[in-house]
Amino acid sequence: MAHNILHGRVIVWSSLLSLAACGGGSAGGPAAPGPATWVTPACTQVLGTAALTFTTDFGRTRKPTQFALPANHYTIGLVSLATPNVLLALGDDGRSGLQLQRSRDAGCSWSRVNTPIDPSFWYGELVASGDTVYAWNPDVPVIYHIAGDGTVTRVALGFAPKALVVDRGDPNHLRAATLTAAGMQLMDSRDRGQSWVNAGSPPNDPYFQFNVVLSSTNLDHALALSARGGAWVTLDGGSQWQRSVGFDDVPFPNGRSGAIGVDEQTVWLLIQDSPPVTTTPRAAGVYVSHDGGFNFVRVASESAVMPLNHGGTTFWPAASDPNAVYFSYDDISPGAPSYLYRYDAAAAAFSSTSWPSREGGVYGLAFHPTNSGVLYLALSFTCPSCL
Repeated sequence: MAHNILHGRVIVWSSLLSLAACGGGSAGGPAAPGPATWVTPACTQVLGTAALTFTTDFGRTRKPTQFALPANHYTIGLVSLATPNVLLALGDDGRSGLQLQRSRDAGCSWSRVNTPIDPSFWYGELVASGDTVYAWNPDVPVIYHIAGDGTVTRVALGFAPKALVVDRGDPNHLRAATLTAAGMQLMDSRDRGQSWVNAGSPPNDPYFQFNVVLSSTNLDHALALSARGGAWVTLDGGSQWQRSVGFDDVPFPNGRSGAIGVDEQTVWLLIQDSPPVTTTPRAAGVYVSHDGGFNFVRVASESAVMPLNHGGTTFWPAASDPNAVYFSYDDISPGAPSYLYRYDAAAAAFSSTSWPSREGGVYGLAFHPTNSGVLYLALSFTCPSCL
């Protein structure tokens, strides 16, 4: 039986973020109205940022930014909103710490939003539904609710969300996964995170590694990743789980990360072979399911021309094409390239492009709502020798 376990403490910090109006304006008055529809950005330089850019040719060229990208500062959160030409980002581009940033001209210029962010957020992720955005960090028991009218609300939780999604059809409805004394729990909120109920428990798997993939289309659809079994799938919010199959080509299938497409049928996983002897090479591969995560098939293997991040690759399912997914790889070795990949499940075809890692790896990605050829990129440059 679900039971109420928490009422979040809500503090209104700021109403300076005018997301509903496509203009920055000032605290003293409304912003000028913007275009009624999304436009394709035509600028030759992105102003006000070092880390946010866009591409119209799958990353082969990326619009230059006004400021140089610094090392070891990270921008990960990036979303496009329902209001035409408005995007929101959360990151640190080396100028003033972690900041919310907004674009109101389809990504051609960015301005900071003067909203305090919890200092324990050394980075932050964003999820969006319509014009509503939530900022979160998997190690911090706080989320920020950013409403369409510009109100930014800090919500204190009783747990740190290890995964968080917002319902595409209801911006007040959240699903989270968190680690409790009893293990991983799925949690549900229908009031913007102010109160939560238990929604489900993880599968009975001794190798479950507290990594859950959540759907934002059907919040009861989730995958729990296993260090020896690949994955489990549920369609009822965690009441019942079924083991995914299709990993027989890997002796020790370790589910590292994944994503559920907008059609709920196409699911992607990064599976790593993790033998108990750590000196054994650990190869990784990308697997796809066309039935919601019950049956998988390998579609790509790690190679010299397609390196994969064993620690967990972020998948960005295309917003309008259920068969397309994007993901990236960033090599911190001096002179090594950064990669951007695209896989089309319908055509069973991979595309990739690369550029010098000093120009930044892709740590966040958002889609133009009406022009699928425009990709918004959040770039970061990791350089241990620069510390």
